[in-house]
Amino acid sequence: MPLQENYILVGDSTNTAAPFAPGADSTFLAVINGDVTWFDLSTLLKSNDWAVGGNAAPASPIIGNLDSTGAIRDLDIKAGGRTHFYLDASSGASDVRRPLNLDGTNIELQLNGNPGTAGHVLVSQGPGLTPKYTDTLTLSSLTVTGESFFQDTASFSLLPKFPLQYGYMLVGDTNNMVSVMAPGLEGSVMQIQLGEPTWVTPDQSSYWSLSGNSGISAGAFLGTTDANDLRIATNGALRMTVSSATGDVTINSLGGTPALTPLAPDDGLVVADAAGTITKRDKSVILGLLGIASGRYVNNGAAPENTVVITMPPGFTLDPNASINITPEATTSVSITPFIIANSRTATTFSVSFPGGLNPGEAINWMVQNP
Repeated sequence: MPLQENYILVGDSTNTAAPFAPGADSTFLAVINGDVTWFDLSTLLKSNDWAVGGNAAPASPIIGNLDSTGAIRDLDIKAGGRTHFYLDASSGASDVRRPLNLDGTNIELQLNGNPGTAGHVLVSQGPGLTPKYTDTLTLSSLTVTGESFFQDTASFSLLPKFPLQYGYMLVGDTNNMVSVMAPGLEGSVMQIQLGEPTWVTPDQSSYWSLSGNSGISAGAFLGTTDANDLRIATNGALRMTVSSATGDVTINSLGGTPALTPLAPDDGLVVADAAGTITKRDKSVILGLLGIASGRYVNNGAAPENTVVITMPPGFTLDPNASINITPEATTSVSITPFIIANSRTATTFSVSFPGGLNPGEAINWMVQNP
């Protein structure tokens, strides 16, 4: 029975043996849909199994272990003979057992589809919940150990919260460690003493206190240490200036036209002595500056006086050549003009003679003017 080389006989639809041509190289003979057919094994596998090099139009996107019971339900994905991903069917966990690298500058790590915002941090929301990105970092506890803590830096846009008693402060101690510093007494101020922050009462501080200072050293002063004047103001207006060049004191209220109001009995003059000390003096000191002294003498005795000693005001020195004027207020007993007794002058006194006597109750006015 003749038959072409490599052909085979296959029963056809009329139940008669018919020659069946050979297939292409590496094809297999199989019955598909009831017909004997030559087929490519790779085509068959691509539609039913995952193939090395990839599949075209796979029948299912699933790759894995579909067993729900039995001992082998996990899926172990390896490379280089080592497990990289392990899907644990019992716990439902997806274990990453090798370093996970997001390779690239634009590879996002999304949480529930959210890539987060620049600067946000990853925070756990607890068991059974997806972590989230947030700009608020809340730590339930934090323990830092090791010297690396002092070598690293951290920046906070908002300070973290940590316990600190009300009014207390944190200060570095002699061991370069944080130490809690208690608040000072009411009204105290902080200043550095021997390099250490210290609470002191205002009167013991290195600055002038509104309530006054104590223990002020002889070298302490209120003023400037450069070439600027010392200026004192009230209510925002300059009142007094001490010149840095000369030390002259200028009081603004003393400028302008002087007042014409007469001096009251208790008014006086401000005078500076040779040492620069300013004191209030009686208005009579003006006459003393001009070498003038005056006064009134009354005979308060019971008998007429023929000689009266006149004493100069305190601090006034009578010049031997001074001019002395005497004006009697006597009306009956002064019959001869009183006169200065010769050689009676001293630095502080002179004597007047009344030839007719100065009766009780009568007076004279006198005035001395040094040359």
